[in-house]
Amino acid sequence: MVTLEVMRAKVQSTMSVKRYIHTLGVVQEAQKLADAYGDEVLKNQAEIAGLLHDCAKEYPLQIR
Repeated sequence: MVTLEVMRAKVQSTMSVKRYIHTLGVVQEAQKLADAYGDEVLKNQAEIAGLLHDCAKEYPLQIR
């Protein structure tokens, strides 16, 4: 099973610094929403969704 730390490292290695900072902000907002509407499972899923939401944005079109 892939851990969040591994996901973060992989995502960071494929993004520009600007997009990665944006992604971290999305993760924080997703966690806030999960806190307001859910439980720890939802918070974990929200973190993953926020982290991966732009993961392929900077890939060349041939790969996407």
